[in-house]
Amino acid sequence: MPAATGQRTLIKADGITSEIVQAVLSTFRQSHSQAFPLSQLLKGVNAQDTARRVFDLIKHNIRYVLDTAGQQDIPTPSRVVGQGFSDCKGYAILAVSLLKGAGVDGGFRFVSYKKSDTRPTHVYAFAKLSNGQTLTIDPCMPGFNQEQTYQHKQDYPMSAIYAISGPDDELERIASPNLDPEMHGPMADLQLMREAAALEGAIASTISGPDAIALQRASEEAVADYDAAIRALAEGNLDRLEYLGEGIIQRDAAAAVGRRRRNTKTRRARRGKLIKNVARATKRAGRGALRFAKRAVTAPVRLAATAALRLLGRQVAPAFLYIFITNPKTVEALPEKVKRKRNRQLAIMRVFTQKLGVSEGRFRTIVANGIKRKMRQTPQQVLSRVVTGPISGIGVAPAALAFLPQLLELIQKILGGGKAPMGKDDGADPEGDFFSATPRQRRMVRASMQRSTPQDRAEEPTTYEEESELQTRQMRSVEAVEQEPEDTPEEAPLPDN
Repeated sequence: MPAATGQRTLIKADGITSEIVQAVLSTFRQSHSQAFPLSQLLKGVNAQDTARRVFDLIKHNIRYVLDTAGQQDIPTPSRVVGQGFSDCKGYAILAVSLLKGAGVDGGFRFVSYKKSDTRPTHVYAFAKLSNGQTLTIDPCMPGFNQEQTYQHKQDYPMSAIYAISGPDDELERIASPNLDPEMHGPMADLQLMREAAALEGAIASTISGPDAIALQRASEEAVADYDAAIRALAEGNLDRLEYLGEGIIQRDAAAAVGRRRRNTKTRRARRGKLIKNVARATKRAGRGALRFAKRAVTAPVRLAATAALRLLGRQVAPAFLYIFITNPKTVEALPEKVKRKRNRQLAIMRVFTQKLGVSEGRFRTIVANGIKRKMRQTPQQVLSRVVTGPISGIGVAPAALAFLPQLLELIQKILGGGKAPMGKDDGADPEGDFFSATPRQRRMVRASMQRSTPQDRAEEPTTYEEESELQTRQMRSVEAVEQEPEDTPEEAPLPDN
């Protein structure tokens, strides 16, 4: 496991019980990946065997030591293992982190032992088996799967933890760029891409495994690259900006040694090319090219547009999920309800592109970032998975629909009182809208959302050529699904594109 930093951070000087509970959940969310290497050594033949190994490890290696009076320590997994002792909070955080790293469902159980007091006084972990049964992991007890009789309990399954973390959620702390439609275009695009990279890193921090660790590191690298590019552009140093882009491309080329396919277009290379192209295009057109808006707008319209873009990015984005279905054959095959909603969502996008000069690419990036923020998945991941059944986080969509009327009022102001080309019932509701979809329709959506690598699935292409290449691959997959027998089950593997 990585070494603990030894840092002690005061969360609150006079914390109450509910805040301690939230601190436990927040600490787990931010640090559980520390336990991944150790968790791989504890995998058993099944979930029960793994849970027992987790209990034995903590029971026989981590001493139980109460916190100092008047003080509540919430240690990370690395801190617990490094110091070799903890109280029940550290026990539970380490146990749930090890379970998650080993691929076992589980969570936290907060309990109290007095009928007259529901405030929890103890916490321990539980593992959930495929048959719905739970096994308790409380190293304070003599043996595995033992728990003291309690009067009140509150379980927090791992799948629910991220939805209850509240305003301290890492995704919510990531700032959105200024979305004034008349702001400098290249700067807005770089800031939006920086936001996208930061969101992906925050999402990766909520999962375990080597892929998650790699994604977090890639996110940190991307954020640093975009920060440097934003500084160079703000200073007007276009030579420096172009040099940064070329440096990123060369860095990727140096890392290509040993790569299975050296001609693979990596995210790093695409990022470097994007930054380099921003510098060159701005040089060609002169400083005036930084002004992006194509049409002058009145102050009231500008204020309404700014408010609408911010609301779109922070609250309403999931309602526009269907604009990411772009393959023509897939669009034609969509259920009529989905097709109608998609057309009206695209009509709202055209209000911004035609009335305000906001590029289609920027509009899609704003929506994509909003979906990542609210649903903790990329639009392509949401669409790929929702057609195979309910997924964790899809319930966020109704919250987006609740804010949709507010957005439509702002659209009416932008149009000068004209009727918005979309109603409050036209927002995406994936579970309901695809409920009656045929297996073929579902498979065509999945096929059109495919990317060539896991990394590609999290980022759109940055050039016309890459977009064309991607569309060609998707079209081959979609056409292959079209040729399948009618009775092909929707869960069958998709054709290789």
